[in-house]
Amino acid sequence: MVQMVLPVLVRRALALASSSVLPPRRLLDFLVQSAHANQFYLLNHVPDLFDGDMVIFSAARSEDDYESSHKQNWRPYVAGNITVHSVDCSHNEMIVSLSKYSEQLKLSLEGALTSRLHVDKF
Repeated sequence: MVQMVLPVLVRRALALASSSVLPPRRLLDFLVQSAHANQFYLLNHVPDLFDGDMVIFSAARSEDDYESSHKQNWRPYVAGNITVHSVDCSHNEMIVSLSKYSEQLKLSLEGALTSRLHVDKF
């Protein structure tokens, strides 16, 4: 997992450096500190098994091989079903592309809530 994260960070840093407008120094320092902290947490984290279902909304236009294998990557940590919805955008466009998948997200959340209410009644 760590091997996958570092190349992504390097590519993003190079993309930032090659753009004509660099982010403010404070933001760049914060990004570097966050990357270091995240690496530390990633190396020391031992995940539990999640006893439920998982819904993933994945960027279809991804530069990373990691994005294309979500089910396989998450399977050891999820006991329930894993559903992956592909969204026609890049990873960095996911927030601004919310309209492309908002209805499916709403249905997924409503389905999870309905299932939970049904289980809690028994």
